[in-house]
Amino acid sequence: MILVIETGQGLADANSYIDIADVEKYLPSSTMTKFNELSLEERIDRIIIASLFIDTSFNWIGRQKTLEQGLCWPRVNAWYQGYKIPDDFIPTQIKKAVIMALELLMEFGLGVFQQSGDAQIKKEKLGPMETEYFEALKVEYINSSSYSAINNILRCFYFRPGSVMAAEVERK
Repeated sequence: MILVIETGQGLADANSYIDIADVEKYLPSSTMTKFNELSLEERIDRIIIASLFIDTSFNWIGRQKTLEQGLCWPRVNAWYQGYKIPDDFIPTQIKKAVIMALELLMEFGLGVFQQSGDAQIKKEKLGPMETEYFEALKVEYINSSSYSAINNILRCFYFRPGSVMAAEVERK
């Protein structure tokens, strides 16, 4: 898969807010070691998964810059602490939240963003029908403060519970 970084132009094929250089800049060194052990394709996949998790988990303020853009940002009519966010800008907080999601992904694996009870197929054999699922993620092992930290860094960019429209990452 090819990593296409959103530049603020509203690219139709964008699939990430960050690139590998951003990961190297912000990911903690202990997690960076694990990240570097992956193949380039696996690193790109993890970055895309983390970006899409952040992109789709929130009801963002403003509206998309273009109808065709691949990700939710850039936004039009979005404000941050009284300042209008330029229509061609991806806030640093969005990029840092993707790094935080990537850190969760590296620590807990691909099932980290599933709701508890969801099962993903690990291996499937069609004849005579044999299906193997990944082990259910032990939710109690996930540090829920990590999800709170993602919510906190993004709190000015999405509608919160109690407002007219609301969304927030919630893990139980």
